[in-house]
Amino acid sequence: MRRIVPISIASLLLLLAPCAVTRADSVIPYATFSDGAPGQWHYVGGNVTAVGDPGFFLSFGGPNQILNYIGGVTYDVNAFATANAGINGGMVQQEIAGQITFKSGSLTVLDVLFQGALISGLPNSNSSSITADTHIAGNVISYSTDPSFQVNPFVGPFSFSIALTQTPGLALNGNNLADFSATASGSFSSNLEGTEHNPTPLPPPAPTSLALFGALVGVRWFLVRTHKPISVHA
Repeated sequence: MRRIVPISIASLLLLLAPCAVTRADSVIPYATFSDGAPGQWHYVGGNVTAVGDPGFFLSFGGPNQILNYIGGVTYDVNAFATANAGINGGMVQQEIAGQITFKSGSLTVLDVLFQGALISGLPNSNSSSITADTHIAGNVISYSTDPSFQVNPFVGPFSFSIALTQTPGLALNGNNLADFSATASGSFSSNLEGTEHNPTPLPPPAPTSLALFGALVGVRWFLVRTHKPISVHA
């Protein structure tokens, strides 16, 4: 698959080069989440949102431990399309970028910033997925957390997978997907095996996260003003 990437996205990838790893390291789930109420995710006109969605967050213990938190969370999703939706290999697909933030009270359990994630599912299916993997060129993932929850460092490569159960079924509507509401569950993964080999931790999470989110907002402004989304070619 060949991707035409705007300069602003290319700069974003350079910014987060430490967490975009090309070697064939394995990734292992370190945490999962599930929704506490149905239909809290909303896709409308290329934007994916959830506001104050109640959920349950489970971080795994050793040897797969990065975070130390098990319990209820509220979380927000703020993402947007970065390419036209289309059919690829019989699947309805669209690339998105954005942020997912899980909180316990005022503390951030996990903050996920990403670019290059793919919504994908069979036409008219009520089941789809959102996936990203930094082994794939153009995929960027940044994890951060409140220090009180962190046991081990986040070490790339990273990936995540979110399963959606949506209504109505997945379909195209012009350059975007048809609007839908969905219930979500998913997992987040890291190169946990790398912690046994003196890995180099990522840069401090807060400045990176802010810079990445600012770059994503800049990309969104660029796309809206020019009406030239990232092209994806088989």
